[in-house]
Amino acid sequence: MSSTTAPPRPAGLAAFLQRRGLIADLVGAGGGVLIVLLQAFDGGGYFPVQYLAAGVAALVGTAILLVVRGATWRPGVHGLVAAAGLVGLGAWTGLSSRWSPLPDVAVTEMQRQISYAAILGFGLVAVGRGRRARMMVLAVGAALVTVALAGFAGRLLPGLDLAPAREQAFGVYRLSYPINYWNAQGAAAAMAAVFCLGLAGDRRSAVWLRGVAAGLVPLLAVTLLLTVSRGAVLAAVVGVVVVVALARRPLQALLVMAAVGLPTALAVASAATTPAVIDDPTASPGLDSAGPTVALQVIGLGVVAGIAAVVALQVLLRREKRRKFRGPQMGRFQRAAAIATLVLLVLGLGGTAVVAGRLDGEAAGRVGTFRRFLDDQRKEFLAAGPVTGTGTERLASASGTRSAGYKVAWHGFTSDPLLGDGVGGFRVRWLRERTTGERILNAHSLPLETLGELGLPGFALLLTFIAAVTAGAIRGRLRPTVLSRAQAAGATGAIAAFVTSCLLDWTWQMGALTAAALLLAAPLLPEGRRRRSGDA
Repeated sequence: MSSTTAPPRPAGLAAFLQRRGLIADLVGAGGGVLIVLLQAFDGGGYFPVQYLAAGVAALVGTAILLVVRGATWRPGVHGLVAAAGLVGLGAWTGLSSRWSPLPDVAVTEMQRQISYAAILGFGLVAVGRGRRARMMVLAVGAALVTVALAGFAGRLLPGLDLAPAREQAFGVYRLSYPINYWNAQGAAAAMAAVFCLGLAGDRRSAVWLRGVAAGLVPLLAVTLLLTVSRGAVLAAVVGVVVVVALARRPLQALLVMAAVGLPTALAVASAATTPAVIDDPTASPGLDSAGPTVALQVIGLGVVAGIAAVVALQVLLRREKRRKFRGPQMGRFQRAAAIATLVLLVLGLGGTAVVAGRLDGEAAGRVGTFRRFLDDQRKEFLAAGPVTGTGTERLASASGTRSAGYKVAWHGFTSDPLLGDGVGGFRVRWLRERTTGERILNAHSLPLETLGELGLPGFALLLTFIAAVTAGAIRGRLRPTVLSRAQAAGATGAIAAFVTSCLLDWTWQMGALTAAALLLAAPLLPEGRRRRSGDA
């Protein structure tokens, strides 16, 4: 009788090599989550000590991944171009210290850009040739959801004592926890909501994951509302449009969004009609009483949204299987019509908050005709005065000092189109040319500030980075790899929401959000191979 013996278990270096795939996955996804969360819960990553620590952590993570994987990783063309754009932007930023009136600011901002390049490099190495793209996308999406839900719980569940919910920063009761800046917190909620909408319509994801993603949308929409950030609302609209535009089956994406839309609108209306939650913490019955009630209502509507989205997609899948066709296809005209309809629906959702927010008679009279309303908003925007309205009333107003900052940044560009004022020059020019008493440090627009401080070369480097990411996103739509089209569309939609926010605010300087966008971009940039199986 012959006997067999079990093969010896590998030890030492051999055991390490067998486990290096698992190690790489943990370092990649775990590192991405930590880079986002640690910055988000420590001031948003705005200050040098925060973004420099994130950059160093990214470099250490990259070194570990290269050691673990050996020579198996090769960068893709799009990834190299994007990284080169960021490194070049950082180098030109540092060089601008030669002509900047505030050279120390230029050096500090150079360090920020280089830290961002390190984070993007970490993401590219972590994703590899694309096999770990899905893990990175889900990890970063989960981090964004965590940041947004922390704000949701901090406001509506004051008993948890997560944040100083009653603290009124600058006299405005706007949600700014945990990122410490309400517009950035709104951008995080917008990115998370757009990502979840994309994932909710992904045929390749498990049913439970699709249901959870759809169920989170009402909570994330309420978080966005609590920030009362007009730019973040616009960013969410742009992100949702991008998700539909890149979807393999736009009608399917619209069906899922319609299933989520009604519960989300009801959740937004519930929060918008509760003064103690949205704009007045002293209003009866008070936040301690009203907050948990609204939270339970929103969570319940989230459950409804999750079930509705899952049922809607399952019905569509069964119908396709029964009739043996690949789902409703759309020509260019139909796709454009669907996108236009979606924009109107999303804007209508925002209008729900405004109407539910108790527009008084004077404000209601101002929107009597659409043309008059638009003309009033244009005049308010160009007047560059203080913001009018509180709470949800603010969403119906374009007032503020943005236009004044934009003009000053543009003057910096026209005064020297090649070099600009140098990084930090906007602050000096603002003090010299401002027409309002407000003191601001940024132009509240990344492209305009780049033009004003770094001239055409800096703007070209920024466009190089954006163009590389855009090319990767289009490639993910035309030729998906490990990411399905729905997953790639969700990631791209979240990035589009971030970019839109950067057009209207200084979100780029918030390291947590920029890191999230860069890590979501990395899975879109590897070369990879074309999938042969069906796609969602």
